[in-house]
Amino acid sequence: PEGESPSAILGPQVLDVLELTRLDTQSVDIRDNQVTIRTAGSPSPEQVARTAEMLAERLPRAQLSILDGTGMPVRIPEPSREEGNRAEGEQIFNALSVYGFEGRRYFVARDQATLVLTQSSYRQGAKPIGRAARVLANYAPPHVEFFTLILMDNDLPTEKITLLRKDVEKAANGLGSADESWTNVVVDKPEEPPEAAGEHKAPWRMSYDVGAFPHLRQSLGGPDSFLLYQLYMEPTVSVRLFSGFRVEASAGVNIVNNYEKFTYEAPSNMPRVRTRVRDYVKGGDIWVQSLHADYAFPIIPEWYGAVSAGLFEQMYGGVAGEVLYRPQGARWALGLDVNHVWQRTPGETAAFDPYHITTGHLSYYHLTPYHDVYYTLSAGRYLAGDVGVTGVLGRRLENGVEIGIWATKTNVSAAEFGEGSFDKGMYV
Repeated sequence: PEGESPSAILGPQVLDVLELTRLDTQSVDIRDNQVTIRTAGSPSPEQVARTAEMLAERLPRAQLSILDGTGMPVRIPEPSREEGNRAEGEQIFNALSVYGFEGRRYFVARDQATLVLTQSSYRQGAKPIGRAARVLANYAPPHVEFFTLILMDNDLPTEKITLLRKDVEKAANGLGSADESWTNVVVDKPEEPPEAAGEHKAPWRMSYDVGAFPHLRQSLGGPDSFLLYQLYMEPTVSVRLFSGFRVEASAGVNIVNNYEKFTYEAPSNMPRVRTRVRDYVKGGDIWVQSLHADYAFPIIPEWYGAVSAGLFEQMYGGVAGEVLYRPQGARWALGLDVNHVWQRTPGETAAFDPYHITTGHLSYYHLTPYHDVYYTLSAGRYLAGDVGVTGVLGRRLENGVEIGIWATKTNVSAAEFGEGSFDKGMYV
């Protein structure tokens, strides 16, 4: 509290530690963050080490001196880095949890503290980095001058940033702006460091996410009705079994739809890969939307891979693989995916129709600097076996809603395609 002396703030903690370690003490002097303990005789090295260790855990920023009965300094053994990493790491991870962050790894090497964490509280990276850096400033040893933070997303490293401690502390104390603290920031290719000797790791635990989301399936401008729609809920569960490996499942629960009006089947010589939507809607009011296992992994810095198998969506299931190149700091990325899928039988949980196909696309993704507008260009082979390109233009709003338009043109002629000449539409 404002106006309270350091001795009033630190004193009870120091006395509590001395009682626990049974260190015979003549006096305790506290000035600013300096704690000086004068013993009544010659304490044992074990008592000194234990006292220093416990005070470091409770008062990580305090400077400690211990004197013997004659006033001569007593050597305080340096705690092993493993002990320091553990004590500091536990405090740091607890402080991060206040923000909804999860600390994964923490260690100190020379004058640099490294923190690996994951968070889902913020869409932008600057805020979580600033908050995590301030936590490090509060608990890292005084000799540490650099903070390196590595942000993980779905067990993949996505950002790696190094800051000067003095810049973080100036901004936290109102002596400099947040913008100034970013002047000396170093942004590196995101990669998780190799295991360090004595590092503090959060214990592994299986984690899961559950939720339920409304969805609107819609078809605009058809001959049966200008708007065909289905509103349904999708309960989901995702279980993380080990690093990078998840099993996800979701169901569909119909709320309302008017697909009973959908009776027209446009003539086409193409396989009916998406136009059987009426069959799937009529398959039941509750259905298994998806059930699949996914494994995502870093290949080398800025390159990521993923493999999946199972029921991907209401109409198709199979196996899939993808490679993504995402340069650090860039607004664009390149992806290549290859899939072999079977068409699911409408109204059945795990049955498949005879139709199956291998598809694949090379895709370019770009997030523009204008109001979260993005576009995607893809080229490859589609579900009907045709080859062509797709363009998507969309925007993600602040509330998470996405709106956009898309169009696909392949080597199928307009006459062979049938009504509409080519695929196009909008989404919300």
